[in-house]
Amino acid sequence: MSDQLPPASAAPSLAALRQARATRETLLRRILPIGVGALLIVVVVVASRAKPGAGLHDASLGVTLALVGFALAVVAGFILLAKTGARDRAQAVGYAYRHGLVPR
Repeated sequence: MSDQLPPASAAPSLAALRQARATRETLLRRILPIGVGALLIVVVVVASRAKPGAGLHDASLGVTLALVGFALAVVAGFILLAKTGARDRAQAVGYAYRHGLVPR
């Protein structure tokens, strides 16, 4: 590996970077509902095959609550990251500090 930077002509322009970001954000907005739907289908399938199965009594209630909690956490995470434009939790934390959502 070389420690030298590529020539300036090889670096993408600011306009190209902004276009790539806008394309990525548009794609994420389109894919998010599909991903959430797929996640819910997976949760239902797993719940139907679990032993004890998901239900509303005894140990089954625990399985149901755990699956619902997991699904809600994932969906909420997707929505929050999409709304803030953050790629990961670190950027979401930075967003929260910049917008005064958490005390300093």
